[in-house]
Amino acid sequence: MSLPVPTSFAGVDWGNFTHEVCAIVQAKVHQRSFAHSPSGLHEMVRWLRDLAPTDSFGVALEVPHGPVVEALQDGGFPVYSINPKQLDRFRDRHTVAGAKDDRRDAFVLATALQTDFERFKAVPEPDPEAVELRETSRLYESLTHDLQAHSNRLWQTLIRSAPQLLSLCKGADEPWFWELCERVFGTPPLPRRDWVLRLLGRHRKKLDPDAVLAILRAPGLVLPASAAVAPLQVQALVPILRVIAAQREAARAHLAVLVSKAGELAAIIDSQPGIDVILTGTLLGEARQPLEAADGDALRTLCGTAPVTRRSGKSHHVVMRRSCNLRLRSALRNWAKTAIRCEPRSRELYNHLRARGHRHERALRGLADRLLLRLVACLRDGRSYDPGRWTIRETSSAT
Repeated sequence: MSLPVPTSFAGVDWGNFTHEVCAIVQAKVHQRSFAHSPSGLHEMVRWLRDLAPTDSFGVALEVPHGPVVEALQDGGFPVYSINPKQLDRFRDRHTVAGAKDDRRDAFVLATALQTDFERFKAVPEPDPEAVELRETSRLYESLTHDLQAHSNRLWQTLIRSAPQLLSLCKGADEPWFWELCERVFGTPPLPRRDWVLRLLGRHRKKLDPDAVLAILRAPGLVLPASAAVAPLQVQALVPILRVIAAQREAARAHLAVLVSKAGELAAIIDSQPGIDVILTGTLLGEARQPLEAADGDALRTLCGTAPVTRRSGKSHHVVMRRSCNLRLRSALRNWAKTAIRCEPRSRELYNHLRARGHRHERALRGLADRLLLRLVACLRDGRSYDPGRWTIRETSSAT
């Protein structure tokens, strides 16, 4: 269904402290700056209302979310977004010098919406549940990165002072290992066998306590500087790691609750082999609309599995799509890696792609593309995954 073309046009250049707004009403250009504050956003909405009725307006932005978008939509204005790379091409219509100016960008947005309305995408009204789901999945991802970063710092500390401890936990990223390091680098003497046995029992680690004690009693590197600094670093890093791990588990639990509220859509996604609650939450948070519409083309573009074709004269190149949602690309990659381990058909397709000469990452993209198309087929039929019904083709167009 085509969208109604507005008769008045406005462009908003988003800024951290000030927003530049340009409005074109009856061929007359109006420009003004507004502060990034509650009063500034309310004043912007009132100013646009005074220029023309809200139902005749179209407001263009680059960022399709955030307080400016919400303020405009609360005020009744239809909001449209465009990719920054496309806006850069529209900017060349007004200047070829490469100069960039916030007021000019607002004017470019307004004129582009006026002349090329079909190039813009309507920003839907925000769904509070969808926003909460997206932000929670992003919070979990952010906490995962923070946990990995601090685990790497602990690993660097141990490799300089007591590398033998890393034979117990190569990544230095497990809670039982943090407690062990805190005890070893704390007040002497070294822990006894009964303490190690209780530690392994609490965390359900199937390790020989005598072997662990032997590693703890082995001499570390004789480096006076590291020996003096390592206890301070360990005692500082372990509490941070515990807090981040606890917050990540809380985010995961909250994400699981939100996913359970998504109903049949989440159930169909979760039925796919290799998908867990984190992947389901990421897909729902980042691509809710194309999933509900079962739009395979939009999903492949968002996830980066659809290739890009470049033709010019006799040359013809098919390359990997770079412009996509990086969170969805990472989620699809993790899905493909897990599907290889838990589903024989996915393993067969991966091996087939590797046998054709594709590298590991290319084969993962090909498998992810087919898994995504199978998910779309399940969504269109309104059925969960059935191993006896669905199959994966042996070829893929992803590049």
